Amino acid sequence: MHISINSVLQNLSKTVQNPIYVTGGYVRNTLLGEPPADTDICGVQSVEEFTASLQGSSFIPREILPRMNTALIKDTVSGESFEYTSFQSKLPKEATDYEMIKADALRRDFTVNAIYANALTGELIDPLNGYEDIISKTIRTVKEPSSVFLFDPLRILRMVRFAAQLGFTIEPSALSAAKNLINQVPLLAKERITDEFDKILHADQKYPALTKGRALHAEALYLMKEMGLLFAIIPALQEGDGLNQRKDFHRYDVLTHILETVRFSHPSVRYAALLHDIAKPKMLYSTGKFAAHDKEGAKMAQNILRNDLLLPKKDVSFICMLIKLHMYDMDGKTSERKLRKFLVKNAAYTDALLLLKQADYMGCGYMTDTSPTVLRFTALREKMKTEGVPFSLRELAVSGYELQSATGLPPERTSEALQYLLLHFANHPKQNTVKGCIALTKKWLDGIASSAK
Repeated sequence: MHISINSVLQNLSKTVQNPIYVTGGYVRNTLLGEPPADTDICGVQSVEEFTASLQGSSFIPREILPRMNTALIKDTVSGESFEYTSFQSKLPKEATDYEMIKADALRRDFTVNAIYANALTGELIDPLNGYEDIISKTIRTVKEPSSVFLFDPLRILRMVRFAAQLGFTIEPSALSAAKNLINQVPLLAKERITDEFDKILHADQKYPALTKGRALHAEALYLMKEMGLLFAIIPALQEGDGLNQRKDFHRYDVLTHILETVRFSHPSVRYAALLHDIAKPKMLYSTGKFAAHDKEGAKMAQNILRNDLLLPKKDVSFICMLIKLHMYDMDGKTSERKLRKFLVKNAAYTDALLLLKQADYMGCGYMTDTSPTVLRFTALREKMKTEGVPFSLRELAVSGYELQSATGLPPERTSEALQYLLLHFANHPKQNTVKGCIALTKKWLDGIASSAK
């Protein structure tokens, strides 16, 4: 059996002295009819021998890592990059390529990632029957599961991630072994955990043609819950497991509602969906009710996202604001005057907030239509745009510098004055003129002076 090999890899194979093989995601994805993933190549040559054989060609070593028997290679013509690893085996020198490949395969994680192809001819070498597992859509470890996971516990997360992205099923003995080793996961570097967890949380986006619209990100989270893996990463989520809510609003307990909200969430608000009700258990146990879980949840989420998952500060700030705002006008009783100001003040968050509110609404388990809150926010925002309401400072009729010149506005209070104007025009857009801005600013300054007396 053969697969198609691109011309760059074939040229690389012709350049070096010994056969090289492509493996991992490149072969797996090609067999699945998906674009090749990162190109991992390997061969019998040492890293030093391999890179030396590239001299005078278009392939240059970007980085050589002798301790890891790895070299990062780039083709200066196509711009493609490859990672070369020399076979690491205690087999005698007279061992055949097949024997070396099988030994190398047994060092990898899953059989679907341990299929090799000759980089010149495309001929497949499949020592562990990985192709059969691709056909049966099975994630299976290359050898006894516990030994695979103990070598690197991150493979537990990778197993869930591959299953989710590909829509495959995990082989039972691998799943059982992983459950028994969950306590190893928190010992990993946080950055490694987050990298895999983020891919799981967005697994449905990786290969949509393969997975045909399945909410595989949600399926993966349910699997992680069953394994105990979800709680090893975010312990606070466990408090919501089995914690009942008002049945007239919620079909599910707190944790199931959270996971269902993630199911229906847009990829851009997955973290907010996952943590939007994180504080419900804490508020219930401390106050006897869920009230203010949005505000407390934003605080808890900040700690989880920043200190545990190590997400960028800017992303954390945005996610936490969505969590803080997700309950606003839930009953639809906020006056239009206040809601207009809210929409202007939070214009940067509104699109994402509407996505979260819709997912939260559907995650309750009863409704599949559009959230009444989303309908109300959307209709009012469109009405405000038609009226010419400014939603950003650049839409004001004057700049801060112009206000300073015309009113004597102190530079240190300029930002405050501009925000005042912006919120004022939410309900009075016709006053957004140069004269109107100057008059309102003077009035605002007079009010400050009077209150200071």
